[in-house]
Amino acid sequence: MTKVELKIAQKDDSKEWDRLVEISPQGTIFHTWNWLRIVEKYTNAKLYPLIGYKGDTPIGVFPIFFRKKYLKMIFSPPPHMAIPYLGPALIKYDRLKQDKRETNLIEFQKQVDNFINELGASYISFSLTPELIDSRPFRWSGYTVVPHYHRSIDISKGEDYVWSQFQKRVRQGIVKTREKGVLVEEGNLEELEVLYDLLIRRYRELGKTVNVPKKYLIELYKNLYPRVLIFIAKYEGETLTGSIYVKSKNKLISWIGNPKPKISGLYLNELIKWEVVKWAIQQGFEKYELIGASDEKLDMHKRKYNFPLSVHFYVKKSSFYADLVEWSYLHFLKRIYSKLAFKTPIGRIVCRQK
Repeated sequence: MTKVELKIAQKDDSKEWDRLVEISPQGTIFHTWNWLRIVEKYTNAKLYPLIGYKGDTPIGVFPIFFRKKYLKMIFSPPPHMAIPYLGPALIKYDRLKQDKRETNLIEFQKQVDNFINELGASYISFSLTPELIDSRPFRWSGYTVVPHYHRSIDISKGEDYVWSQFQKRVRQGIVKTREKGVLVEEGNLEELEVLYDLLIRRYRELGKTVNVPKKYLIELYKNLYPRVLIFIAKYEGETLTGSIYVKSKNKLISWIGNPKPKISGLYLNELIKWEVVKWAIQQGFEKYELIGASDEKLDMHKRKYNFPLSVHFYVKKSSFYADLVEWSYLHFLKRIYSKLAFKTPIGRIVCRQK
């Protein structure tokens, strides 16, 4: 049996990396070379873009980020980058027989674990894509496996189908809001900055902070447009809310945004979603995804669209000391940092935590 060997991809391998991501069913926009390098720039972490080979044949890519702060940590994806999932992407996984799929995944994962052990990491966390439902190799290797959820709908069935899924009051609200003269249109860099300020104000009202750096979003937009898009709702010439969307193969992802608008009685965010769904259907997308359905409070506002749940797996392995550090951060340090950030001017809230 041919042993899996790892290679750390270099800049010269970027085109080959993106080609492998494209032919993997688990490959997403978050796996692409430019996105990963921009993430590395804003995380104080070192990117190891690993490619697994059997002989000369690539079997998968696995981007991991290594960070040393209090302890040695491995992430895929790293925190505060708003990436919902990353982890391994297996090459032509959907074309292989089941035994070959499982063998490649198990052997690839073991070699990545060996690489991580050489780095001496005591805290490891991966968030697998929804297209990789086999989390068993991680559990067999001592990881804790927890299901997380998003909402995704098949928009290839057409506008009428998607519209019929929306709750009746949501449909009525969208019609009313459109009749009031609200416009949904594509935004640009200027609207991105407006949207970011709206997010900060909304989070401040909730006593929270926006951890995603503004410069990170701007750089993604500049480098990855039109795969990164902004849609906004305007009323009487003013931008009231909006959302950042990302294109990932045949899927359009509602990624960051939708702050609660200051005007009540209008279904602004609902109208954005509907208009963007129609646009996505016209553009030939097959799926529309709403990120984040694991948190009950956050999901309350997403249930009204009646999009089916999709599951993906979060896996973690850590030492007792790493668990203690994490517990301390979640229960004490995070609250202290949030209070410090909350007392600073609005424009400086965002980058206090990394």
